[in-house]
Amino acid sequence: MSDAATSLEQRRRGWLIISGGVLFVATAALLGVVMLWNSDADIERLRARAARLGVERWQSPLPQPQASPIGAESEFAKSTQERKHLPIPRVGMPVPDDIVDFHARHELALATFFATVDSHLPVDPTALAPRWRSICGIPLGSARLLATERVLLAPHDTIAADIRRCLRLRPSKEWIPPIQPIFRRLSDIPQGERTALAGDLDCLQLPVLERLRETYAILAQERCRDVGSDPGSILKVTDWRRRRTRCEVGHITLDLFDITMQATTECELMAAVGANGKYNNYASGIINVIQGQIGLRLLIAELRSSPWPVDPFNPNHSPLKPQLQNGSIVGAYSYGIDGNDDGGDPSADLIIDLPPRPHAAP
Repeated sequence: MSDAATSLEQRRRGWLIISGGVLFVATAALLGVVMLWNSDADIERLRARAARLGVERWQSPLPQPQASPIGAESEFAKSTQERKHLPIPRVGMPVPDDIVDFHARHELALATFFATVDSHLPVDPTALAPRWRSICGIPLGSARLLATERVLLAPHDTIAADIRRCLRLRPSKEWIPPIQPIFRRLSDIPQGERTALAGDLDCLQLPVLERLRETYAILAQERCRDVGSDPGSILKVTDWRRRRTRCEVGHITLDLFDITMQATTECELMAAVGANGKYNNYASGIINVIQGQIGLRLLIAELRSSPWPVDPFNPNHSPLKPQLQNGSIVGAYSYGIDGNDDGGDPSADLIIDLPPRPHAAP
């Protein structure tokens, strides 16, 4: 065999070896990717961490069972379906004309509707209403909105009863009751009813850290369930991304659970959450819960004509401060998560609106 033929044969063998090596590496890589997509190792790590933190001690509360509709459907129900629901105005802002006109036009129908609600409420005045499918043909969500609007417009002699109805129709999972319309009507509540209403609201005060801890424990348990790979979609990138995303969210949820276990105050909680940017999407929800509870404590203090509650973000543990405008108190404010007094600046402090009144020591 000539030297040229020998050289050509060697080159062919070399190319075959290289091609075989490339094919082997590509096959191994593909198998590795398939195994990664089909692996539950990330899920198991999440479950193991959840077990170490002991989240299984918290059990998800049973959902409030749905109850049968009450009341006969009426023509009024069609009117509520056709109307455009408007947001509840802030304290100090006028009630929109559309809300006033609707309640004026349907005064008799609304009286019948609210009488039906009241006749079916539990005897216990602090118990939540059943989760009815509908009331007189009106979906429960719309019924809650009508009850809230009624608080804005109720006469003095029924305002206390209308507030209690509104509180009892709120969803069982709602942490913060609808306190804004109550603040609007604060001066209209008869003196004899104020202490009783404060007692009803006392039952709604929540230990924020405990409830957040419970919430994150239950969410983490949900992330640990049903997040394995789908055998029918082993080669689908979307399935791998779905599992990876759920695991990442699960670990963040466990982080937040651990933070609530370590924190002893709301201020410590927010300091820990604010120290890491990956919790930014959760911080606003936590702030809303804390602000809602601060507002609830303030409302109870106002009803009892007692000193304002302590600001959980004030380093000196002083009460909330009045927000002033043109010499009048128009709200109360908390220092907020930075712990600084910004004079009631809405961009930095937590604000609770109050009906305007002359400036005096709260």
